Amino acid sequence: MKKKLVTIGVAVTLLAAITGEEVNAQSNGWSQNEVGYTYIKDGSTVKNTWEYIGGRWYHFDNQGQMQTDWQYIGGNWYHFNQNGHMQTDWQYIDGFWYYFNQYGHMQTGWQYIGTSWYYLYQSGACMVNGWQDGTYVDGSGRAVQTGWVKRQGDWYYISGKGYLANSWVGDYYLRADGRMARNTWVSNYYVGATGACVYNAFVGDWYVGSNGQVVTSKWVQQDGNWYYIASNGKVMRNASFIDGSTEYTFGSNGTITSTKQIGRTATIGGVTSPVVSTTEITYSSENYVYEYTPIPNYYVAERLSKAGAAVHALRVGDTVTIEGKNYRVKERKTGITYYDTTAFSNYLSSGDYDLGLQTCDDAATYIIILKLTRI
Repeated sequence: MKKKLVTIGVAVTLLAAITGEEVNAQSNGWSQNEVGYTYIKDGSTVKNTWEYIGGRWYHFDNQGQMQTDWQYIGGNWYHFNQNGHMQTDWQYIDGFWYYFNQYGHMQTGWQYIGTSWYYLYQSGACMVNGWQDGTYVDGSGRAVQTGWVKRQGDWYYISGKGYLANSWVGDYYLRADGRMARNTWVSNYYVGATGACVYNAFVGDWYVGSNGQVVTSKWVQQDGNWYYIASNGKVMRNASFIDGSTEYTFGSNGTITSTKQIGRTATIGGVTSPVVSTTEITYSSENYVYEYTPIPNYYVAERLSKAGAAVHALRVGDTVTIEGKNYRVKERKTGITYYDTTAFSNYLSSGDYDLGLQTCDDAATYIIILKLTRI
């Protein structure tokens, strides 16, 4: 009887041991309740902590519930999928791309990922098709490192470092805000409708040459016609111009309407006029030149009339061209004359010649007395 009781006691003890092992095994692992999932470890529900389970990181709240969706933990934002897995790398969430580093931290600001720069808003969403800190990011979110981009109808150029250009790029000019300039003057250059610099063409009254700059004091040929561009850069219209011994008259469109041979000319202060004296130009031993020449729309100020509005004063050092030869002025005296040498001498003695040439409404004839040195 005693032996039987001992046998029964051993069996009960073994059964209890086996039952205890089974209970302990069931208490470790996942458990589902009406709220979600919990995890049992060492017989207790893990709470308010991280657990690395099956190669994945999970986080459990202070009630022991497995967390999903967005969670702010320890100063960082994390995202957990519906299975509770902490997410890393790029994730597409509710219509936006987010980037999480290897620790699951949501990233913001400029981030160099792979081989490209990306800008992530404070919310973590990746920026697309926009400007940030002078850098353009395309539809994939990548910062454009170099090349042309079009945004809201305007073209921009991104330099090699990813920044907006704001100067010349080849034949194109980028404004201070990066927009490509079109149909406008940029200093002495003109950019057309495509934004490209214009060459060898008229732009209104101006003509730009092979270097893109406004031409001055030069003949140009366009579509078989010759035009003259004055010193102010504008094409001559409804006016006459003397070049050498030929006088050219231009119509309203700038083309030549007539030419006339006029003989000898003198260019004084940038104004070319025919020499009208019947005497030859003479050179004395002191290299003085005495000659009558009309200078249209200029006059020499008289002491009692229009004596203050100087427009051009021929000065020592200026260049004078007479019959194609250049001279430099050493001394100058100018005076109005009515072919009355006595009156002219009196005028010079008054000292008013220092006022130089000035504009007037009438063309007249003047005497120019210059002491010249041959260049």
